[in-house]
Amino acid sequence: MPKDIRLVEIEIHSYCNRKCSWCPNKFIDRNQYEEMDKEVYEKILRDLKKHNFNGTISYSRYNEPMSSPDLFRKRVKMAKAILPGVKLVSNTNGDFLSKENLMGLKIDELTVMDYDGIEPKKAMKKLLDSGVSITKINEEYIYGKFKNMNILYVTNWLKRASIEDRGGSLKEWSKEKRIKPCYEPKYFIGIDYNGNVMPCCHLRSDNPSHKEFILGNLKDNDIEEIYFSQKAREIRDAAYNLDFNYLKPCKYCQKNQGRYTRDEPGIVYE
Repeated sequence: MPKDIRLVEIEIHSYCNRKCSWCPNKFIDRNQYEEMDKEVYEKILRDLKKHNFNGTISYSRYNEPMSSPDLFRKRVKMAKAILPGVKLVSNTNGDFLSKENLMGLKIDELTVMDYDGIEPKKAMKKLLDSGVSITKINEEYIYGKFKNMNILYVTNWLKRASIEDRGGSLKEWSKEKRIKPCYEPKYFIGIDYNGNVMPCCHLRSDNPSHKEFILGNLKDNDIEEIYFSQKAREIRDAAYNLDFNYLKPCKYCQKNQGRYTRDEPGIVYE
């Protein structure tokens, strides 16, 4: 396994119930539901185990993982069995947050994104009604616990977020040309529900303008072969050297290293 990989992001299915204005799902149909093949998912985990992966697996990307709670529990259970020491995390829009859906979900960290700007009191009530114990509150976050799961509720995300153009998909958010090297393709692997592997969280295989940046498919090759392929090497070099003649979608992206790909990955919950 490439020693540099810190985050593997996986879509266990395709469905998202929202079409947010700042997300490419507003024009790419994710209302359909298609599960990642169980065989492909298990192959991912066994590839990671074979190469002693010790980073983070995130169940995120462009689906809503908690919309299918039974599948989510099953896939997390399999990951815990095969990779017991790996941190498992997820983002959710909160629409499916409930005690019933959290019960038996053995991930380590869950981040609830408040895209609607609801009042803090209502957010706290939503968490408490879901069986979450509140541990700390500040102006930006509500911290909580559900059994052994750390919960981070990001309050009024849209008001405070730095919206990015998602690989050129949201041109209305494009502002200034990127001037700093990007390390995401070095530290990150994104795996779409169809098995396609992408070099960045802003690039997705179901976006026609991103298809040339598909690194490979796990039905055909393993993660190591894909990560060390000629195309993957070229993309990493182009991202570092700001070669926008090749990486056109990245020209106006201002993404910094993510919370799980930075030098000290993770979130402080205490």
